[in-house]
Amino acid sequence: MLRYNRIGINDSLFSTALLKLCFIMIIWSYYFGGLLNFRYFELIPLLTCALISLIYLIVYFLRGTLEVESKYLYLFSLIFTHLFLVIVFSLFNNSELFYFPSVFYESYKLYLFLFFFSFILVSKEVNWVFFFYKVVSFFMVANLFVLIAQHIFGVSFVNLIGVKYDVSFYNLRGRPTGLTLNANVIGSLSLSFYIFLHYLKEAVKRGYKYASKINLNWLSIMQLITFICVVLSSSKASLLCLVFFYFLNTVNLKNATYIIISFFLSMFLIYYLNIYDIQIKLESYLGYSGWFNDNIDIRFVEGRVFYWYHAVNIFSDNIFGLGFGTWGDFSSSFNPASITIPSYNDSSDSALSHYLVEQGVFTILYLFILLFTLKSKNVNVTFYWLILVILFFSNSGFSQPMFYIGFWINALQFHYYRTKQ
Repeated sequence: MLRYNRIGINDSLFSTALLKLCFIMIIWSYYFGGLLNFRYFELIPLLTCALISLIYLIVYFLRGTLEVESKYLYLFSLIFTHLFLVIVFSLFNNSELFYFPSVFYESYKLYLFLFFFSFILVSKEVNWVFFFYKVVSFFMVANLFVLIAQHIFGVSFVNLIGVKYDVSFYNLRGRPTGLTLNANVIGSLSLSFYIFLHYLKEAVKRGYKYASKINLNWLSIMQLITFICVVLSSSKASLLCLVFFYFLNTVNLKNATYIIISFFLSMFLIYYLNIYDIQIKLESYLGYSGWFNDNIDIRFVEGRVFYWYHAVNIFSDNIFGLGFGTWGDFSSSFNPASITIPSYNDSSDSALSHYLVEQGVFTILYLFILLFTLKSKNVNVTFYWLILVILFFSNSGFSQPMFYIGFWINALQFHYYRTKQ
């Protein structure tokens, strides 16, 4: 992958320790930020990660000690092509919407998933998978207790343990947050960690060196704890994906027909059991079809469905996208021209609708880049990629810290799988 000569033992040890601290700070960012009442706390460790990586890349490049495999040169070429196409077409078709700060911030968030390279770049000697396993396990155990407490005492329980954020909205809806921003965030992180543990168990059974310190009994206990966290999160999308992933990995059929059957069987079971009133939710979604018109009162419409309706309409008129930082995410909120867009919103509550409006048909290229980044010869990453795409329908994606944390830990493990470290 990335091959290089180390800068120096002391420098490497310091950077490794700093990177470990950054990862811990990111995963606990909601709680630490809540204690300080500072919602952008995660930016501090994230920018530190970026700075460390940049310094190492510059030093290795200047010394001529950095070698990059052709696969990753191809990956960087794809990323450049994606950014170039979206930006150029937006300048040609919607130049009035182009605002550099929004474009830069949106591009940064889209490619936050690449930060997992930082861990490999700084130190190949550290068993990062084992480090992630320990840190995320502790975080999930803490979330289990908080989720249980929130179901018993209410979502505002987090205020009793020091979080200063206002959670009255989630308290009113009965949606537990755990030690994260909302139900979807803790649900998607728990799901990602469950998948991480699944592949880690496979690595233990195959005798891979990086998994040699893992105790299978404790790993199984953590799988159970993580499964319970997904259920307690009340995130219907995460629960659906968990059942879907279970079906994909328990039956020895690996073709497209089976994947489709598994998905719909998963949906049927969750619907039939009416978990978290999913029947009411789905029936309300279906009730909106053919319902929309210019005079509709948004108060009576599920927000995500309403925004999807407008996203499809905008896409039909702009198949190459409006450009980065224009619609459906925080990056558009400081773009002064975005308010001129019909049905504008800065939070579509769906990464995929947001991508569709801003990137148009180039969304396909972005999703392919995600799949290519995960690619490994020794493990089928398609299942995890499919789940990412499903979550993009009902989740803000890489705009949320826990989503890219989930990607990092799985992507790095797939790298270890590929190299059989």
